[in-house]
Amino acid sequence: MRRQGPPIHALEAVFSPRTVAIVGASDDAAKWGHIIARRALSSRGDRTVLLVNRRGGDVLGEPAYPSAAAAAEG
Repeated sequence: MRRQGPPIHALEAVFSPRTVAIVGASDDAAKWGHIIARRALSSRGDRTVLLVNRRGGDVLGEPAYPSAAAAAEG
């Protein structure tokens, strides 16, 4: 019997992305954007983590981009 639905590898981009963007990354330790950015950076492995903060600058010692479009241009 044939399996229905998309092939298993079609979901690889969802479960094992090569790049992730943390929109709302923050240097303020009391904000969720800081917690999520810190965890993404500490467990990035081979994946690229792009930090997006509307003011740009640095977040957790990494460059932050003012928009997702600017991060994509990198």
